[in-house]
Amino acid sequence: MSSELRTLRAENVRLRKRIEKLEAEIVRHREQRRRASRHAANSTGKEAEDYVCRLLGAKATERNADHDFVIGRRRFEIKGSRCNLFYSGPDQTYSYSRWTWHNFLGVGSKKTYHRLILVAEADPSRKATYRDKRSPYVIFDLPFAFAKKIASERARADGRFAFHLISHREGAKSSVLCREMWKFEVTRAELKQRYLG
Repeated sequence: MSSELRTLRAENVRLRKRIEKLEAEIVRHREQRRRASRHAANSTGKEAEDYVCRLLGAKATERNADHDFVIGRRRFEIKGSRCNLFYSGPDQTYSYSRWTWHNFLGVGSKKTYHRLILVAEADPSRKATYRDKRSPYVIFDLPFAFAKKIASERARADGRFAFHLISHREGAKSSVLCREMWKFEVTRAELKQRYLG
């Protein structure tokens, strides 16, 4: 076999692998677009709130209260995030999924509560790595002090902030805050046990 033929065959194998990877990316992207078009972005918070209230049998407070529900004497705030696909690199060839939550201390950081429950749409490609593998969501149960820490470390000049978390633990290596965040991941059963006994 000539070296030119070997080179062409090797190139063919490389290109077939690249095509397979790109086709998988297209399927993933289409699924995320389908989910995004099915639900308006501003419904994410309400969806998360309804999910946790159903899970814990709690009744949501009135809109614009400084917390979302109460169990016993504990006040809870809930924030939700879709699993969003992003591209990076010089030619946008690298993709990753992340969650984003905004301003969970409220305007002027005036909200007061005991626990912040962040609800993240599970990344289908990472479900096996989550503690609650069958859940449609990844749940983080944070003490108020950690919520304030996130807000202070991520605050912009206008006081607003956004917190981004890669949808898998290995992606959190670049930030101490993100690594700490994964320590607060809980299963649905653990959340129920913690607050309902």
